[in-house]
Amino acid sequence: MIAVFAGPSLPPGERPREEELRFLPPVAQGDVARLLGQRPRPRAIAIIDGFFEGVPAVLHKEILWALAEGVPVLGAASMGALRAAELHPYGMIGVGEIFAAYRDGTLVDDDEVAVLHGPAEAGYPAVSEAMVNIRATLAEAHRLGILDAALRDRMIELGRRMFYKRRSWRTLLEAAAGACRETAALRALEAWLPRGRIDRKREDARALLAVLRAPPPPPPRSWEFEWTGIFARIAGDGGELEESLEAGEQAVFDELRLDPELYERLLPLARSGRAGQPERGKDSIDAAGRARARAALLARLALHDRRTREAWLAANRLDAAAFERLVEREALRAAAPPPAATELLAELRLAGHYPRLHARARHKRAMLEARGLWNATPKQAGIAPALLWIWYFEQRLGRTLPEDVERWARSHGFADIQDFSRVLLNERLYCASSK
Repeated sequence: MIAVFAGPSLPPGERPREEELRFLPPVAQGDVARLLGQRPRPRAIAIIDGFFEGVPAVLHKEILWALAEGVPVLGAASMGALRAAELHPYGMIGVGEIFAAYRDGTLVDDDEVAVLHGPAEAGYPAVSEAMVNIRATLAEAHRLGILDAALRDRMIELGRRMFYKRRSWRTLLEAAAGACRETAALRALEAWLPRGRIDRKREDARALLAVLRAPPPPPPRSWEFEWTGIFARIAGDGGELEESLEAGEQAVFDELRLDPELYERLLPLARSGRAGQPERGKDSIDAAGRARARAALLARLALHDRRTREAWLAANRLDAAAFERLVEREALRAAAPPPAATELLAELRLAGHYPRLHARARHKRAMLEARGLWNATPKQAGIAPALLWIWYFEQRLGRTLPEDVERWARSHGFADIQDFSRVLLNERLYCASSK
C-alpha cells in the first residue's frame, strides 16, 4: 500500500483507481507518524496537500522518522513541495516544477501554494487561487502575446501582495483594472482564462502519481535519527503518560505494563481515582483533533473518495451533518485521557506489588546498563519488533498474537508501538541475560 495525502490540488474525480494507492485527506501534524505505527506499514508515503494555520502542519521530524525507517517519502504541488524542498538533502524525494522552484530558491514564500478550500464532504475544493498557478498562467499569457512583460510583472506583484484567502482571478483582474491602463489586454486575458488557465499544482500532483507507479527507494542515510521527549509525545499521541515520571518510577511502570493481568486489575481502580475531575467536552476538541479523527474514520471505513462516502452515507441513512457527529464522537474518544501513570502506581502500592516490581526494575536496569543495552532499539539489538511481539504473547503470556498489536499496546498503557517494543526489548534482553 502507498499512502497519498491529497486535497485541493487533486480533485477526487481525477484520482486513478489503483489498489496500491490509498488516498487520505490533507496531511496534518502526527499523520505520518501514525502511518508508521500501522501494520503493514505503507511501502511509500506521498504528500501533496497539507493543513496549516488553524491545524498544526506535518512535522519535518516525522518525515525524517519515515526516511530513517526506510519508507520513501515523496512530495509535490503544495505542502509536499515545501517539505521536499526543505528535506531533500535528507532523502525526501521532490517531484514537479513547484518543488524545483522552492529547492532552487526561485520561490521562497510559503503562501505561494496556499489556498482557501471547501469542506471534506465536497472533496476540499479550492476556493481561492494559488499564487504558483497565477504565475504560471500569466507567464503563458505573455508567451502567447496576450500580455506584455510589464503588465505580466505588475499583475504578479498585485497577486503576491494579496492575502492568500482573497486571491482569485476575479479579485486580481479587478485590482489590475484599477492599477493599470491596459484595459484591452485585461479583457483579452479574461476571455482567454477559461481555456488557458494553468493549474501548476494539479499538474505536479499528477506527475507525482506517475512516479508512484514505481517509487524509488530513499538514498542511503548519512545521518542518525534522534528521539526527543516532545517528538515521542507527538508520534505516540499519548506519551505524556510517562513524561511526568522520573527514571526509577518509569522503570516500575514498565514492569507493571509487562503484566497485563495486573494492569487490567488496577486500571478500573486508577480510573475511579479520577472521579470528580471534569470530563472533556466538545469545546476541548481543537481543529487538529477533529481533522485527525475525520482522517482516521475515513481510513477505517475505506471512504477514500466522494462517491464511496456518499454511498456509505446513503446505505447508513446519514447526511453530512450526521457524519460530522460521528467524527465528533471519535474525536472525543481520542481526547479522553488515560489514567495518569501516577494513579496506576498509587494503586500498585496499595495492592502491595510495588516493592517486588521496584526491585526487579532496579536489577534489570543495572544489568542492561552494564552491558550498554538499556533502552536499546530493536535495530541496535538486531531483533525485529515482530519477533519481540511473538515472543511476548506466545511464549511469555501463552496467548495468541493480537490482530492489532498497536491497539492492544495502547489499551495497556503504552504510548505507541515503539514504546511497547522498547519495553519488550528490555525484558527480552534481561531474560536472556538472567539464564
